[in-house]
Amino acid sequence: IVGNTQFLSDTVDTFRDYIKEDKELKEVILQERLHSAINIIESTLDNNYINLINNIDNTQPIKITLIVGELSQVIINIINNAIDMLIEKDIKKRWIKIDLTSNEKMVTISIEDNAGGIPEDILPKIFEPYFTTKHQSQGTGLGLHMTYNLIVHGMNGNIKAFNDTYTFNNKEYRGAKFTIELPLKS
Repeated sequence: IVGNTQFLSDTVDTFRDYIKEDKELKEVILQERLHSAINIIESTLDNNYINLINNIDNTQPIKITLIVGELSQVIINIINNAIDMLIEKDIKKRWIKIDLTSNEKMVTISIEDNAGGIPEDILPKIFEPYFTTKHQSQGTGLGLHMTYNLIVHGMNGNIKAFNDTYTFNNKEYRGAKFTIELPLKS
């Protein structure tokens, strides 16, 4: 409860800071920021019987300069959307996978699920403001739009979403995959 309360407080701060002109950049260890975001939603994953496949390698710390709360918001938003789809579609063996890769210039975070994917007619619209497939009591259509703006305009990165088919434990799955590319040097 304390962790979720702190997260909500940080969310308010992040949105407030998002509209401010003077944003405070800070050098952080990327893996620590990702684990911090995952810790916030871990109980939601557990309560909904969703297996998190965490492929974040901690042996080589990746230093990156960013506005601290913004990346956590992005990760949590994408994972929460995956959770919603896994529950809505009543997937039996639910999983979400997060990967982290890097080279000397760029880091790539990918988040994928086995919820069946995003309908092809909806896929091109998901980053548009006020676009939602959820009932108005559940969504505003601003989450992925804000995610896009935080990554592209706030972090000089790139975000893509697509459907993918992959094999896991000798079984074929279809799901959505989000890739976030961030430059290591600003």
